Amino acid sequence: MIKKIVSHKEPRHMDDFIAISILKMSNPNAIIETVHPQRVPAEYYDDKSVCLVDVGEKFQPDLMNFDHHQDINLNCSLILILKHIYGLSEISKVLKFIDIADRYGVKKASEELGVKLDPREDMLRREILLIDLNRYGAQVGEVFWNSLLMDDYSLWIRKVYTELEAKGLLDEPREKIKQEEKKYKEKVNKVEIREYGNVRVAFSAESLAPYHYRFFEETGTDLLVERNSMNSEHTSVIKNTSSEKTKNIDLSRVFEEYPKVFLHQNGFLAVLGVSFEEVDKERILKILL
Repeated sequence: MIKKIVSHKEPRHMDDFIAISILKMSNPNAIIETVHPQRVPAEYYDDKSVCLVDVGEKFQPDLMNFDHHQDINLNCSLILILKHIYGLSEISKVLKFIDIADRYGVKKASEELGVKLDPREDMLRREILLIDLNRYGAQVGEVFWNSLLMDDYSLWIRKVYTELEAKGLLDEPREKIKQEEKKYKEKVNKVEIREYGNVRVAFSAESLAPYHYRFFEETGTDLLVERNSMNSEHTSVIKNTSSEKTKNIDLSRVFEEYPKVFLHQNGFLAVLGVSFEEVDKERILKILL
């Protein structure tokens, strides 16, 4: 019996969101706890009543530890959990899309599986991800569980959205989105954008998460340096993977100058162990570009 479901702050990806909701469905009394991905309490790793979802950098199904960030060859946490806890053997096209998008980015998932990206469907996804899983996780998990074997992503996201709306679970998210839109626009207005050669670089004293992809699309920015969303004393450097200009930018080079906290396995995100104010903008640009 799982007593605690542990993941990172406010799931904003279908991977961990669906995984948590399904775990909550089958363990309704379990508490959902959020932690910094690299600061999982040591005692949680060996406690089988604690399920680690997308955090901890360990994949140990016998101990209920389901992270995949340490190994690019591992499926996303959702699929690992579905396989090892629920015995799912059939991976639908929808699950493949979620898996590839989480590991390699939405663009690659779209191209590889032929799924057309629709702004309207992305808005549906945003609303869904703002549902409070501590309060409604079991209901949300049931909706997802009954749709896991669908192959048409567009039909799937609309079906899930319609069913969640019928349960009255989207009213609060819509209000949250209104407030988030206001905050996002205020943040964007404060962003400093510099041109370094032909590369467009943005600096933000506030995190733009979870709207990095949107920011890149709207501003044509290639590289973003911002305050880390999970720890205000850390700084994130993020590549726009849709930009041809970032293909040869090696973010790991920043660790020659700044302490390393985290480097995403795909190389699009580096987290530095210094505050945003401590980053020398000119120096970091020279290192990377």
